[in-house]
Amino acid sequence: MNKNYLESRAYSKPECEMIQAEAEQFICTSVSPHPGSQQEEWDPDEEVDGGEYEFE
Repeated sequence: MNKNYLESRAYSKPECEMIQAEAEQFICTSVSPHPGSQQEEWDPDEEVDGGEYEFE
């Protein structure tokens, strides 16, 4: 009869390291194009990249 034996490992204590970081305030938006826009050949299912804007 075979018995399974578990091998014990040395105890490792939990550790936590605090890292200081600056707080940032971001404004994230999702832009949906208006179907009545003046742009020709506009596809309502097309993804639009609104770019990046920086506010102070």
